[in-house]
Amino acid sequence: MPLYTQVRATFERFDTDRNGQLDFRELRAALAAAGLDASSAEAAQLIGRHDRDGRRVTLLPGQPQSILT
Repeated sequence: MPLYTQVRATFERFDTDRNGQLDFRELRAALAAAGLDASSAEAAQLIGRHDRDGRRVTLLPGQPQSILT
């Protein structure tokens, strides 16, 4: 299975409101499920790297690295 397909499936699993974005709560749940114990500050920092207003992470079509970097 291609990396993007895997990332998309995982992203959609945690996008509970189905708006195409992960908010702070959804991102922390995804990180915890991956076995990553991210603090609130670390999750906020990750969102801040990928969203100008610092509220959500969006997975862009064809860009799995956007959430992985």
